[in-house]
Amino acid sequence: MEGHDYVIKEENAEGDMTTLNTLVDAALTEQADMVYTITTPALQAAMHKVHDRPLLFALALDPVQLGDPGTDQEHLANEAGVYDRSPFEGMMKVVHKCLPNARSIGTLYAPGEANSVNFRDELDKAAHAAGMKLVALPSNSPADVADAALALTERSIDAIVQISDNLHGEAFPSIVSAARRAKLPIFAFSSGEAAQGAAVVLANDHFDGGRESGLIAARVIRGQSPATFPYHGITKTRLLINRAAAAEAGMQIPDSVAQQAEPAAK
Repeated sequence: MEGHDYVIKEENAEGDMTTLNTLVDAALTEQADMVYTITTPALQAAMHKVHDRPLLFALALDPVQLGDPGTDQEHLANEAGVYDRSPFEGMMKVVHKCLPNARSIGTLYAPGEANSVNFRDELDKAAHAAGMKLVALPSNSPADVADAALALTERSIDAIVQISDNLHGEAFPSIVSAARRAKLPIFAFSSGEAAQGAAVVLANDHFDGGRESGLIAARVIRGQSPATFPYHGITKTRLLINRAAAAEAGMQIPDSVAQQAEPAAK
């Protein structure tokens, strides 16, 4: 129970890495017993500075890909949590069902975000395995996204399959606007983007992943070592569809996809 078993101080760097590093330093100066991070940049900053107390994480890339020299089973002794790897292979199956003749898909990525670069590479592998080509274009700031999205739609792609990262999550409406002009459907990995204009979303259940990470933190508070918890990804996914967005792009949602979607999203 918050206020009884623990006191939490929340800080938000608002996307600024310099501020983020300052916040981690402040947590250490104030003798926080645990540092808990959300998002990959926050975990990266904390991994460089937090070594003498528990470091927990949620909604971030696997720490092994961020510099932890160990493995998911044998990792840094003070770290634990649940990482966020999008269901790329599952998404390729959904794209194939919705667009059987698709041969090329597009996405935007943020070169400055490690998770974005990793997700671009993961999507590229999944697309190649599914017999499709990935066109990935970079954008570095919110102001770049509109032009990058427009350029992407001009690259002879059959659909946009937008990876999840901080930059493009914030600027998703710009991607939707470009896709609508080009009559291209958008497939996405963030549940909130179905309401914003993605035709189909296959997303990790972030609530479930956060809850599981929180339960690990509770056990660490009670005295269990973070080292005893293997790193693992979110396992529960959500399939949502936006029929209006699909129809606007000229795509029909097949029954095999619609029947698996959450009832509220139909």
